[in-house]
Amino acid sequence: MSDRSRNLKFIIDYDGTDFFGWQSQPSKKTVQDRIQSAFLKILKEDVKIIGAGRTDAGVHARGQVANAKIFNDIPTKRLFKSLNAVLPGSIAIKEIKEIDSEFHSRYDATLRTYSYYIWNEKYEPPFYRRYSWWVKRQLDIGLMRQSAANFVGKIDLAAFTPEKKKNTIRDFSHIRIEQPSGFSDKMIRIEMSANSFPLNFVRFLVGTLVDVGLGKVEAGAVKEILDSKEFQDDRKKAPAKGLVLERVDY
Repeated sequence: MSDRSRNLKFIIDYDGTDFFGWQSQPSKKTVQDRIQSAFLKILKEDVKIIGAGRTDAGVHARGQVANAKIFNDIPTKRLFKSLNAVLPGSIAIKEIKEIDSEFHSRYDATLRTYSYYIWNEKYEPPFYRRYSWWVKRQLDIGLMRQSAANFVGKIDLAAFTPEKKKNTIRDFSHIRIEQPSGFSDKMIRIEMSANSFPLNFVRFLVGTLVDVGLGKVEAGAVKEILDSKEFQDDRKKAPAKGLVLERVDY
């Protein structure tokens, strides 16, 4: 046991299907709780791990960043192996490294990138069903891109989030809608980056973009919705299972 704390940075993957999100909740199965329980088992030490993004129930991560301060002098390579041996198969530690004591995974993040995956075909995909939204009617990607073009720069996202107690202005880096290589051409990925995202924003935006692609909402109406800065309770919300936290930049 060391007399001084060590600040460790983690990169984590998880399948969020069976979890009530990242953040610890009473009587709920969360990613944070599972990792902290693993620390307790290995180090016999109560450790709080702080995530860069508080992903919601059912949301996945391919590049969640977290940090934790520990007093144990265990080598990072050994901790890496031990954590992955104890954690369930739905959570994997990809990397651990010791970092400056002042580093904070949440507050120091400058950019968060999420992807939303849509399977656009007449049948539901057996291999992607846990990680994509099945939309059987053909989507017009061109119209969806036209609408998405409104989300670049400093924008007030109030119309696409029920969050009213906090500032809803965010600095958007980009939003791209593409059919990624390596998948069937029936998979659509909507990727977006910003300094942070208000509550459920990505899912409400994707729901609206899908309605545009289906011809239920005019492409030009998205700009009007955005400018209104008013959230409507009947706004379509995409299911959590298609959403992935891809990476966090510092």
